Amino acid sequence: FMGGAVRELFLKYGGTIDGTLLRFAGEYYTDAESDLYEVEMRGRVTEIDMGEAKQGEATSHTYAIKNTYYKLSVNDRPLWEIDLLNFIYRKDGKDIVPDRIRSALGLG
Repeated sequence: FMGGAVRELFLKYGGTIDGTLLRFAGEYYTDAESDLYEVEMRGRVTEIDMGEAKQGEATSHTYAIKNTYYKLSVNDRPLWEIDLLNFIYRKDGKDIVPDRIRSALGLG
């Protein structure tokens, strides 16, 4: 959590299409098991909502990001990987775009 105004985040606005890299990592657990989750995203900040600032209270800002890359891994195993710039779509580690489609689009 980052409170207050964070200059570095404001400067990300309007950057290159894949210039902002974000990574989230955490754990979901029950009494029986736990799973480690990791999300990697790359994209461009397209919107900043400054919210309301009141003297003596914590502030929060909301950012909208147009992603060009997204990867979700559970226990170090990739579940989804979507790379719009390189036309990569993987589900559970398997490519879900047939080669014939890439060939038709002139991508390989």
